[in-house]
Amino acid sequence: MLQTNELIEINNIEDLTIRSQRVLDEVQPVVRRIMDGFVSKYEGVEPSLKQLRVHTYESTLRTTISDSKNPKYAPKKQNYGKKAFVELINEDYYETPIVILRLEINLQSKEIRLCMTSDFYPFMIYSRSSKVQELKQMIHEMDSSIEIFTNEENSTVIEQEEFIETVKEYIKNKRRPSIAFGSVLLFDGAAVSEEEIIDKLWNVYRKLKPVRILMELEAILHSEATQFLDVFKEHTSEFSIEIYSRTYQVVTDEIKKVKVNEYKQPFSIYDNDQLITNGHFLYIYREPKEVIGVIINKRGQIYSNIRDIANKDTYEWYNKKSFYHRDKYNEQNENQKYQEKSLEELGNHGFKLNDADAFYVGTYNKENHTFTEPIELIKERLITASAIFADIRNFLTSLRVKESTFLK
Repeated sequence: MLQTNELIEINNIEDLTIRSQRVLDEVQPVVRRIMDGFVSKYEGVEPSLKQLRVHTYESTLRTTISDSKNPKYAPKKQNYGKKAFVELINEDYYETPIVILRLEINLQSKEIRLCMTSDFYPFMIYSRSSKVQELKQMIHEMDSSIEIFTNEENSTVIEQEEFIETVKEYIKNKRRPSIAFGSVLLFDGAAVSEEEIIDKLWNVYRKLKPVRILMELEAILHSEATQFLDVFKEHTSEFSIEIYSRTYQVVTDEIKKVKVNEYKQPFSIYDNDQLITNGHFLYIYREPKEVIGVIINKRGQIYSNIRDIANKDTYEWYNKKSFYHRDKYNEQNENQKYQEKSLEELGNHGFKLNDADAFYVGTYNKENHTFTEPIELIKERLITASAIFADIRNFLTSLRVKESTFLK
């Protein structure tokens, strides 16, 4: 039996070290025992449960205990040490784990949470008009007893029929909370049967099937796009580009993390030993989709949403450059002139153009996670095109070698 009166008593302990130690020693083992009991009881019905990785809150509790003894960190952690949890995680998809089931005892809110959790990004994607039908289907197929709430200390309950509009509101307000789907049991000091919790976990797990289907679909798409970006990230060799009949050397540096889910790979363009300009490849793994960008002289020249590229068996990657100058910067229809000039110069540089005036970058094979041509050539095309665009806009004057390359 789970003695919830003891949970309340532990939560009332003011000393952070003592409270966290008791949660680690007394609460976390109970949560693990219940989850282990769940897997043992139902793996015969659902064999995939045994394949899931077990993740717990133990390491965080140990860190909290250590920090509680350090005057530098202790004041910031006074509200820690008030929960314990165990998660079952599906790691079948490259760099895209899915929390299939989570059992959490939250001492502060006096709740036992049985749920599946996800970060906010999938819902940002599926709330868009082009994808919202799939999110509507998930809600429609979800059992009415499943609760939706933000996975926070002070969670916010979201009604099923209001979920999509709430997601849109969060996006508008730049909120990105983790979202949970499942059931919440309140406790008030009475004993709770561990076997009852195990059976409730199974009941919740079965009812979460529509959510799992959508999360697994999203994991497939995101993991493929992640592997595509990694193909670029892992390449750091030097190569050459030719612009206006002159050859330049491109030297790439090591990857640098800009922020969560965003990296840049600096490069420099040299004319022999003379530095012409700097730039970088931008790799965005979630915002909410996956994007590759090329920045020259601190100005973005190419941004390409690569989800479609990475999720077709064989994809011919064409990228279209558009110019978006407004008001006085487009009084003489400069956007159209820049567009025409860019197409002219791309043609002069041997780029293949399609009927939509997009230039060919390369062909990607999803099965092998490789391009049909060397990655150096793919990067060469991207940087060459970006340098041309920057030159046309007068952002890269050092490449000007003849008067005819500029707009009057």
